[in-house]
Amino acid sequence: MAAQPQNGTSEAETDGFDDDVIAVEEPPQPIGSEERVDVATLPDILSPADELDLRGHLGWRRFIGSAARWAVLACLAGAAAGLGASLFIAGLNLLIRGVDAARGALPWWLIFLFPTVGATAVGYLLWQTDRVAFVSACGTDSFIDAVEEADGRISPRVPILRIIGAWLTIGFGGSSGRECPMIYTGSGLGSTVGAVLERVRDRSPRRVARFLDLSAADTRMLALCGAAGALGAVFSAPFGGAIFAVEVPYRRDVNMSFFWPALVSSFSGYAVGFAVVGRQRLLSVAIVHSLSAPEWALVLVIAVAGSLVGRLFAGAFNGFHNLVRRAFHEEGGRIPKWCQTGIGGLLAGLVMLAFPEVYGIGYQAIRDTASGRLFTNHAMLAVAALFVGMGLAKIAASSFTVGTGGVGGLLFPAMFTGAALGGLASTLANYLWPGQFPHQAAYVLIAMGATYAAAGKVPIASLLLLCEATANFSLALPMAGANALAYWLSGRSTVYDVQRERSEGGYRRGYLVAIAVAVVIVLFGQHVIAI
Repeated sequence: MAAQPQNGTSEAETDGFDDDVIAVEEPPQPIGSEERVDVATLPDILSPADELDLRGHLGWRRFIGSAARWAVLACLAGAAAGLGASLFIAGLNLLIRGVDAARGALPWWLIFLFPTVGATAVGYLLWQTDRVAFVSACGTDSFIDAVEEADGRISPRVPILRIIGAWLTIGFGGSSGRECPMIYTGSGLGSTVGAVLERVRDRSPRRVARFLDLSAADTRMLALCGAAGALGAVFSAPFGGAIFAVEVPYRRDVNMSFFWPALVSSFSGYAVGFAVVGRQRLLSVAIVHSLSAPEWALVLVIAVAGSLVGRLFAGAFNGFHNLVRRAFHEEGGRIPKWCQTGIGGLLAGLVMLAFPEVYGIGYQAIRDTASGRLFTNHAMLAVAALFVGMGLAKIAASSFTVGTGGVGGLLFPAMFTGAALGGLASTLANYLWPGQFPHQAAYVLIAMGATYAAAGKVPIASLLLLCEATANFSLALPMAGANALAYWLSGRSTVYDVQRERSEGGYRRGYLVAIAVAVVIVLFGQHVIAI
């Protein structure tokens, strides 16, 4: 006979429970007597992208506080980047004048020595101090990697090394641009601002420390703001600098959630640059009130040709850079790796013997092309051949200079190649249909924008940069059409092979917002001010 449970408790009531466990109900605690919870120690359940998406939906008070905080942080990053860009521009101009004076005292054919000397010095400097510089093709690639992979954290010594490297590369005639190295330098200065703020935070009162508390998304934003500020100062293009910073990391997207801090920073950098080194004007282009039907047809041809030239530029540069990376190894190579920049400088110098117009940045050649003063003493077919040769020479010289590790950018070399395309198109059109194509500077500007839109995958930034750099918004409509067509026809090819396809936040409507912003900027610039 089974044993009965004690104390009169039935078997059903004790089934499934441990006899040793006695449940004791604790009395409820009074409201307000619970221990305080430190919010800062709670785990972050939102990713940086989600946090940015929700920031504008957490109430007006917090939204205004966040806006005010980022107005301060973006201004600091932009001012630091603008000051660095101003130092770079002033030093570069001084070095260029000195090198040009020395070059003028020597026979013209010794031009090939100057890029060789500068590139060799750069290679040795970077090999001793910053070997990571040999990995990325140019400063914009390094900027994209820093923002997308390292949360915008860049060593404080990077800006100094890149400024010195760009001085030596461009100052001694290397075929590259000053904009791209300043993008990475500006992002490094923005990152340095973040590092300084973190040190200040540790010694600050609690309220100030909360204001200066930087998350991974914040340090990424500071680096991006620094790049926008530097480009705003170098190009004198505050709107274009901001759009470029949020557009260039992606082939098929624009991360407009970062736009307004980048815009604040770009204006801050532009103001500092304007105060220190003045307005940076690319070239003068006459106001064009309207284009005729034949001119619109020429714009269409330029857009199609610009897409092809952009793809050619990207393919040639990336192919040569990959060849150099395979040929020169850090260990076991017969030729030291740092010598690759000197070899590239020598090859670029030899190209300059045939086309001295591609020496250095090439501002004067672009201005002469836009004004119709270049190659004026030749027959039409010879002029056309010279423009083709000059464009190909710029592609080769820039690939040799930057593809081997020289500190320079590809933004302006691509635009230079586009200027050669514009000169060629204008020459052929005026020869075949005399008198119907009177705006040569306009065609050159349109071709510059279309070529870089195709080569760099930045159709909106390319439009705004050139409109602001020339203080002329009258060509915004044909430039926008040419940029869009060239960008679409160029496919996925790009000179920045580290570009992501889309932003991690999935901002699929980024281009629609960016286009709307660009339209407002163009209308504002065209009818109110000449920036």
